[in-house]
Formats: sequence, C-alpha cells, structure tokens
Amino acid sequence: MRISFEQLGLNPSLVAGLKKEGIIEPTAIQAKTIPLILDNKDVVGRSETGTGKTLAYLLPVFQKIDTRKKEMQALILTPTHELALQIKRQVEILAKDSGFAVTTAPVIGNVNITRQIEKLKEKPHILVGSAGRILELIQKRKITAHTIKTIVLDEADRLLDEKNAQYVHAIVKTTLKERQLLLFSATLSPLTLLRASEILKDPEVIQVTEKIMLPPTLAHQYFISEQRDKIDVLRKLIRIINPSRALIFINNGNQIETTVEKLLFHGLDVEGIHGSWLKADRRKAMEDFRTGKVRLLVASDLAARGLDLIGVTHIFNLDLPEDPQLYLHRVGRTGRAGQSGTALSIVTEKETPLIKKIEQTFRIDISLKQMFKGKIVEPRRNTGTSGAARDRQTSLKVTEPGELMKFLLTQLPGKRRNTVKALLAHRQISVDAKVTTQFDYPLQTGQQVVITWTKVDDVSQLYGLKILFEDPYLIVIDKQAGLLSMAAAQGNEPTAYSVLSQHVKKTNPKNRIFIVHRLDRETSGVMMFAKSEEVKQSLQDAWKEVVIERSYIAVVEGFVVKEQDTITSWLKESKTLRMYSSRIPQDGQKAVTHYRVLKRNNKYSLLEVKLVTGRKNQIRVHMQTLGYCIIGDKKYGASKNPIGRLGLHARTLAFRHPVTREEMRFEVPIPGEFLRLFNAETCRSGHTEKRG
Repeated sequence: MRISFEQLGLNPSLVAGLKKEGIIEPTAIQAKTIPLILDNKDVVGRSETGTGKTLAYLLPVFQKIDTRKKEMQALILTPTHELALQIKRQVEILAKDSGFAVTTAPVIGNVNITRQIEKLKEKPHILVGSAGRILELIQKRKITAHTIKTIVLDEADRLLDEKNAQYVHAIVKTTLKERQLLLFSATLSPLTLLRASEILKDPEVIQVTEKIMLPPTLAHQYFISEQRDKIDVLRKLIRIINPSRALIFINNGNQIETTVEKLLFHGLDVEGIHGSWLKADRRKAMEDFRTGKVRLLVASDLAARGLDLIGVTHIFNLDLPEDPQLYLHRVGRTGRAGQSGTALSIVTEKETPLIKKIEQTFRIDISLKQMFKGKIVEPRRNTGTSGAARDRQTSLKVTEPGELMKFLLTQLPGKRRNTVKALLAHRQISVDAKVTTQFDYPLQTGQQVVITWTKVDDVSQLYGLKILFEDPYLIVIDKQAGLLSMAAAQGNEPTAYSVLSQHVKKTNPKNRIFIVHRLDRETSGVMMFAKSEEVKQSLQDAWKEVVIERSYIAVVEGFVVKEQDTITSWLKESKTLRMYSSRIPQDGQKAVTHYRVLKRNNKYSLLEVKLVTGRKNQIRVHMQTLGYCIIGDKKYGASKNPIGRLGLHARTLAFRHPVTREEMRFEVPIPGEFLRLFNAETCRSGHTEKRG
C-alpha cells in the first residue's frame, strides 16, 4: 500500500512545496525515517545513492525549526564542500517552495573565516558544512552550540572515519544532551556503527534496499558529438522529432541566453528562463511555453526548480549533469501519468562515463543512437573509413563479457585481424573513454568501445611524462625522474603541471588542471591531477577513503635483513625544512610504512614500499630511520648514487574514481636502471619473482 507525505505527518505547506518539484510520493527511506525523526528519535538510515536521503532528514528538520526564533537550530555535517553547497541549495529551494522562512548558511573550510563569522551574526537556522570548520567556529563561540536541537551526519561512513570522527565527537559534546542525532549513508560499516554508538541515544536503525524507478514509459537515449557541434546536433534532433513541448537543460545558467540566441538563429521557436531574470521576463517565458506559443524552453537545474510544467514530451540534455539525482529531476518532468516521454542526452566521448554512472544508479538502459538521412537509428557498424564526419568514429556497446580482440572481430566482420591490431597499435580504440592497446583487454557488459577511424596524434607521450589515463575529471601520468611536479616561486623550467596545462588548453584555452598530490623531482612514477577545483577538493577531502593502494619501489643502501616490516613513527619538520622521525607518540604527524624485500645483494636492496599514511618525505625518512638510506638521497643520509638519481619510484596507484565511483588501478614497470643493480650473480632474495 502506497503512503503519502501527508500521512507521514508533514506540514501541508511542505507537501505543496514538494509537488512544485514534481515529488509526489515518499521513497522507502523517507517513509520509514520521517515519522521517527518527527518523534525526536535518534535515527541511523542507510539506503542507496539516489533514494532521497537528503529529503528524508531535511523535511522533518524543516518542520521542527521554530522560525519565530532567530537562532541556530540545526547542524548538517558533510565530508565534502561540494555536498555542503548542494544541501545548502536544497534548503533554499525547499524554503522558497514551501514558504517556510528557514534560513541557512554554508560553513566550510578553505574560505574566508571572517566573512563566515559575519554571516553567522544573522543567526541562520540551519548550518551546513565541514566538521573541522564548524568545530573551529564553535570553539571561537561564533556558533551557539547550546541552541542546536538537531545534528545530521550526511555520508556518515566518511564523517566517522579515522580522519573526521574526532571532530564529529567534539561537536556533539558541545551540544545539549537533549539534542537529536541523525546519521544517513549509502553504506554503513560495522566500524561506523561502533563509533556512532558512542554518541547516539537508543537509535532506530533503518536499512533499506530500494530501487529508484523512473517511469517505465520513459525512453532514454544518448548521442555522441564533439563539444563544438552540440548545438548543431540539438537543432537536427529537434527538426527530426518535432516535439510538441520540450525542455532543454544546460549546466551553466550563464549560457542560457547564448543557447537561446543560437537556436533562434536556426529558426526554432524557443524561450529561456534564468533564476536571476526579472519576474516579468520569467512569467512571460513560462506563459509562452504553457500556451504553446513556443515549444522549447532552455533552463538550468536551478532555474527549473519549482516549475510546474504539464505536457512535456521530451527532455534534451545539452549538458549532462554530473549528479545522477539531477538527471532524475530533469527527466522526471516527462513520462508522467502513464504518458510516454523521451530523454535525449548529447555527450562528448569523454562524458560517456557519466552515462554509465546514471545507468548503474537507476538501473536503466540509455541507448546509443545516431542520426542518418533524417532519422534516428541504431549505431551503424562501420566497416569502412569514409571521410565524412559521421564516419570518423564508431561506438559499440558491450553486451557480454569477453576479450577486446574477439569483440572487435565480431563487430567488424569486414576487418582482418591485422587491421584491428593496427588500430590498437595506433591508439585508435578506447574503452569507456580510456585508450587501450591491449588486444586481450577484458570487457564487461555495459562498457562502451569507440573506434576512431582517422589516425590520432599520440598525445600520451609529452615532455618528461606519459599520460596513462584521461577523462573529463582526471589525468593520471607516469612522470620521469628529474621533472618537478610544480614550479617553485619564479620558476621557469618545465614541470608536470606546466606540460599538462598546455596539453588541456589545446582543447579549450579555458581548461585548467589541479595538483592532487606531489612527487619529488627525482621520484618517478604514477601521479594524478584533477581537471577541476571541485574534483581536486573531493579527492583531497576523502583521500584516505578514495585511495585503495599506493606502492613504491625503493633501492636502498645495504643488505636489508628483515624480509618485511612495518615502521611507525611521528614525523616533524625542522626549521631548515628537513623532516625527521620521532618515536614519541603524538609528537608530530603519525606515519606508517610497510615494506618487503624484492631483491638484494651485498650493496643494495630492492624494496616494495606501501604507504598507510602519506606524509611529506615519509619513505625517505623511514628508510633513514631503519639505517638503509635510499640511494642518491644525500639529504637523508645516502652515501652512494650509482644511477645518478634518487632510487624511488611510485609504481602503483589504485583508487575509487571521484565521479563514476569505479575502482581504477595504474601500475608502471620498475625502472630498468633499478633492476640492473641486481644481476643474477649477486642477488640473494626470498622473493625471486620478476615484477617489472
């Protein structure tokens, strides 16, 4: 039996506000937790991404806010700045749609604290932000902890990890005993529940396995295009489909006017709506759309919030949202009440991982389509190398697991094995936007294989580095020894940062890159960069949870006796900027390093080193502490430099992608100059396998 929001005990104004967003019925997690929260219970809620956890706590928190009092009444803690800002926007939208005079403010780190303090003087009802900054402001007595009635931990698994738990516990201790504590997360580990039990009072634990269902009458399609051709693809689709009423979504509201002008130039009847436009202009645009004077309305997610639109037959995503929840909000505006609807997304090759992410989140199939002779058709299996623009690439979807070569020979019956080998060798084949030359690459169902028929320039090899992976969010490289990660002040020499900056600007002069972590000049190996400030911040904020494995190869002086060991100490920095190790607990930053011997002789030992923590110069200091200095490391005690460089190499980096959430692993060979120090005559090791 279905339940309504009214039956959950919510204020009618809140329910009316939800209807403006097209939200009619509660999800399972909302139905089970809202009554408990309204009853002032401590609640732990777990359900999958995209099931409406934010509204599950936000709706009852809203209802409990006493808007007559100008005081801080609720804290919402988040592990990332991006999530904090997203929730803050949701609070503002809910306040506007419901008419509740609830105020909010973001409280996050790495921004001007003076401005935050000024904002806090207004006593916003709901504070959203990072635990570290909120605790700092409580300690400065700028946040009145004694007035806080409710504390929410959004993504509790991350907020109660080793890095954040101490801040969360400290915040809770500053509030009154009567306060309510709410924990929500997509995952709940036993360790999270154990740590949560220290601050919760007789909590209700709700775990829901729930599938978010989009209307079955809604079809999902996507088309691959170059970024510069997206408007052209859009106008052609509109001509072919001739929709009676369609919404066109873009990510950046500042581009709405430009998009409208381009479509008007092509003779299409279109209006735009922007959140910052005058009410009269917005009203006219909406009236023209509702009455059918125009069939097309261009909007951003923010501008479209709260619009009650009826009879929308098509949704066009000129830009694909990175958050699957936004895709849900967009496409949910069509296919209502049993009517059919179609959502069409225009994406670049580099944006295709977002398609997969949305498919996985909502368990839907988004079909790849093409336009051919004025019709929308299934993608053609291209067996030629026509010079026409539409034939420059072929996209193929994997329907069952297998090897890449077998898949290509089956999909391209007109191509011989040697031809396919040449395509691989010339880096003309990619899997999920990642170029591969591996003929036996393992394919999984749902992956996208793209063949570029015209030979591409090899951009993987740049000055001092090689690109291992690139997508719209990240670049992973293999850096050579001798190349700085980033220039020092006034430095003019090439760096990994400068080389990659030039690389991304070839596509768009406005493109930028951001360093996520650094390697010393003389350390070679795997290194990662972000393509936006948001991705960089999300990686750094949750580095310990994101990174699955970091391993290094080190050549050290002497014969290391122990086959393997763990070093734990506390690292400090001297006035001369030299790190040193202390065995006194809490006397500096805790550093933990594991190692095992791969090869050794009377002069040197080859070690595999794995980091548990990532402190400055951690491996170099710990090797010196053991009495086996890294070769070439004069700063940390080395007396030998047999290869003319530091004997340290970042071999492996495995992590969870910050956007797609896929596990990714990159491993590069051990440098030959390391291995040449260990010939067959002089090597003595319990580990004889050759891993390079």
